[in-house]
Amino acid sequence: MNSTGGTFGAYVLCETSRATSTNAVHNAQTGIHSQGFEVKPPVTSPDNKYTAYQYSMNWDDAQAYCISHQHAGLASIHSVSDQESASYACRGIISDTDDTGVPHGCWLGFTQRGTMGTWTWNDGSPVTYVNWAPGEPNDYRAEGAASAGVGEEVAEMAFRSDFGHGFSGGGWNDNHVDGQAGHGQSVSLFGSS
Repeated sequence: MNSTGGTFGAYVLCETSRATSTNAVHNAQTGIHSQGFEVKPPVTSPDNKYTAYQYSMNWDDAQAYCISHQHAGLASIHSVSDQESASYACRGIISDTDDTGVPHGCWLGFTQRGTMGTWTWNDGSPVTYVNWAPGEPNDYRAEGAASAGVGEEVAEMAFRSDFGHGFSGGGWNDNHVDGQAGHGQSVSLFGSS
């Protein structure tokens, strides 16, 4: 998988495999992107529970990426402590700019696919904690966007200060599986994974 220009999505936030505590193998390049933001290496939370990768991709590809890199899958969050830990990893790869077209969040393994209106963790673990930003989930259907006909079926941890309503601290936002809820395009990052 690679991060191609003109694609939508969010960055990848994996839950470290319960079977192994080693970090996943990754191919990361760092430097300054042509649009001026820093391309960062993966960030692992201090408790080694979550690792965030600065690869922009859709939700399904992000889930597959986590599994193929020996993680348990996209992050499941079950407590304030988990939220803080996952937020640390995700915030570590987010651009400090408010540029449109640059992802400002990380996918979570939280979905209502096949159970519209009932949110579940894709690993089957119980829902014991949520951190929706104010007004979320809202199943926003932007006219002309991919979400217009489908709605928002998956969740991301967002850090978009320009939206102002709870996202700057890692509040959760429901989004279309391709990240196309009208939030703008992502930009091409260095290399591929």
